[in-house]
Amino acid sequence: MYKYSEYGYILKNAIMILLLINVIPKYKSISLILVLIGYLCTLLNDHLRYTYFYKNDKKYIISLIISFLTGTWLIIFIKGGTEFYFFMILYEIIISLDGLLQKILLISHALLYFFATNINKAKVSSILTKTFWKNNGFDFLFIITTYAMSVILFLYLKLQITERKKVQDLNKELNLAYEKLKQYSANVEELAIAKERNRIAADIHDFLGHSLVALIMHLDFLENVLNQEYKNKDNIMEIVRKTQNIARESMQKLRTTVYMLKEEKSDLKQSLKELINTLNINEKIKIILNTSKDIENIAPEIKNIIYRTVQEGLTNSIKHGKATKIIINIYIDKNKIELVIKDNGIGCKDIIKGNGLTNIEKRISNYNGEILYNSNNEGFTLHMFIPIEKGKV
Repeated sequence: MYKYSEYGYILKNAIMILLLINVIPKYKSISLILVLIGYLCTLLNDHLRYTYFYKNDKKYIISLIISFLTGTWLIIFIKGGTEFYFFMILYEIIISLDGLLQKILLISHALLYFFATNINKAKVSSILTKTFWKNNGFDFLFIITTYAMSVILFLYLKLQITERKKVQDLNKELNLAYEKLKQYSANVEELAIAKERNRIAADIHDFLGHSLVALIMHLDFLENVLNQEYKNKDNIMEIVRKTQNIARESMQKLRTTVYMLKEEKSDLKQSLKELINTLNINEKIKIILNTSKDIENIAPEIKNIIYRTVQEGLTNSIKHGKATKIIINIYIDKNKIELVIKDNGIGCKDIIKGNGLTNIEKRISNYNGEILYNSNNEGFTLHMFIPIEKGKV
């Protein structure tokens, strides 16, 4: 059932109340009580139909038939413009119903309306006489014309409502299709970016990465040869060491760049192993990596923070702490992600934070995390944790 507008329902009730106010002065005592009861029953039936019965075909039709009868009663016994109510029922039939049921109710409504408006004018037997039609023909024609024009008007209004609803439904479908298309376009763009990113990462790794590894190996070999064959070799050795440092730093930056270019679901543990291998190319330092099984389930941005923190921590332990053993622990529990980097280096009394640590602290603070440092001249410990939602990684 189509539920006609709330404004129409309110307008109908308002006019019915005005009509009641208009007819009240015409009745007294018992007659007035009967009129009020009839009005209240009519309004109550309409309210139930509008509020509840429109969802149930059977109850709706029964309520509509009751309105037919109460409308007929209003026209015959109350008068005072109560024909208006009958036309509101006509409007509801046309707007809310379709098909054969609508036609049957329209015919029934028309017959009841003609009966109610003419019952007081003459006896039923006199309707077939010429005198009746001579005296009431114009009135009867006016009633038919008014009724027919009302039907045409209400049908036109229904057509407008139907077309407007079709346009609204079409707009909803178009908006839904547009959102799907926009999402599809975003997915395609993201896929294209991811593929290009992976291609660039692979190219960098395949060409520049292998070249840097080869360069480091050759420089290491050159260092060993110079140590064995030359006595006055300080200047040459200094140049070789600087070249080694440049190559190692380049390789380290390359690893970081490749990791950043990878897709969001990149393997963090594998990337950390590659980082460890890069920093420990001569295998002079023992680096132990321990991770939780579900480490790959954490968000990509958190992976990046962990990678950068490990990278900075290893660099500081090797370069400044002169450590020979470093332990990296990454654990995930229900409330937080923890990263602990501990070395056996010389430690330090005062921690001087460079750009690397400062940038990492900023990234961690964006996720309500914290990073702590501890050193007692017997090694250095970096402890980072980032809170996570309960049950989520």
